[in-house]
Amino acid sequence: MKREFLEKYEEIICSNDERKMEVLGAMVKRVMNWLIENEPEKAQDCIDMLERAGYRNYLSEHEARSIVVRMNPEPQWSFEMLTDTVNRMGGKLEEMPYYNKWALLTDMCKIKSDQGETLREALRVGNNDLQLVELTYKMAVNELKDPDGVYDIRKYFDLC
Repeated sequence: MKREFLEKYEEIICSNDERKMEVLGAMVKRVMNWLIENEPEKAQDCIDMLERAGYRNYLSEHEARSIVVRMNPEPQWSFEMLTDTVNRMGGKLEEMPYYNKWALLTDMCKIKSDQGETLREALRVGNNDLQLVELTYKMAVNELKDPDGVYDIRKYFDLC
């Protein structure tokens, strides 16, 4: 059945036939309605897949939180604190097509976890000093907007 579905799917996508695309769209709506009613978590995963199509670096809130809790050492920054600080300093939490909010916050935490001690010592500041957060923000944005497009946060954290 899986092979049969994939063959039909490819045939429809490659055909550019509007009528066939409408049938495919109707089938997707039907399957999504069933998922929403019976498996809402899987339905949300599907919606997130569609959302991430517009970004080079996209994470859902759930993905971001599950990544950060596993970081060692702990970044010791909450998403709420980072969101508030980025807003106060006039930064962008989301920038199409480069990154969404959760990719940015996760990358800031990754930098803090991996490089925080070195950055803190170089800046001669405390753990939550605004200067450290600002520098981490700039480093994360540079990484997420990588001009040659090599950096991919989903690949970095082994997500599909």
